[in-house]
Amino acid sequence: MIRTDRLTLRRARAADLTDPHKVMRQPGAMPDWSTPPPSGLATTPTALDRLLAVDRAGSVEVVREYQSRVIGTAGGGTLPEVGSSCIPGSRGKALAHEAAQAVIALAVANPANDHLIAGVAPGIAASVKLV
Repeated sequence: MIRTDRLTLRRARAADLTDPHKVMRQPGAMPDWSTPPPSGLATTPTALDRLLAVDRAGSVEVVREYQSRVIGTAGGGTLPEVGSSCIPGSRGKALAHEAAQAVIALAVANPANDHLIAGVAPGIAASVKLV
């Protein structure tokens, strides 16, 4: 677990189903996904299962908590690729920047990670600027 000034970055837990579902259902929260948002709470476990199944030894994939609720993800399950997601209502507060600094520091602390590749949604100007 990583704590920044305003965020808690931690591994996903099975009890996280409700908040990630809200994130994934927000229009615009996942604009770069190749699949549509989950149609209902019953389909969200598949996405959460992917977060839970991430190789913990070789990844920095975390959920982002802000004010005690999950607002998105940060990092990468398959390094060197990294990215993030965030509910639109939490954008514009520099939370992605705060999360990125912590995740990048963690990723490059591992000597096996000699480079990172950032993935961003081209339609989110702040994400493009962050990279």
